[in-house]
Amino acid sequence: TTEEAFLLSVLDNIQDQLPRLVFADWLEERGDSRGEWLRIDCELTGLGPKDHRRVVLEARKGELEEIHSESLGVWQRRFALARTKDKV
Repeated sequence: TTEEAFLLSVLDNIQDQLPRLVFADWLEERGDSRGEWLRIDCELTGLGPKDHRRVVLEARKGELEEIHSESLGVWQRRFALARTKDKV
């Protein structure tokens, strides 16, 4: 199983958090902190706008985006495109 295969699974099921969480596990098993970014992204989706955890999680997500700016930027664009396609 490769990173691209996991990513394609996420993109094929963009509304389902399970593929993202499985991908996060796989990344974290390899010491890749992008897995933490995926987990935070999933957690933020379920939080209300005034949830007290939101500020801390968004700050950490931003830190991880700085560390992995190139790859996470690509992921975010691909996720946005998949969400758009899913709505159409």
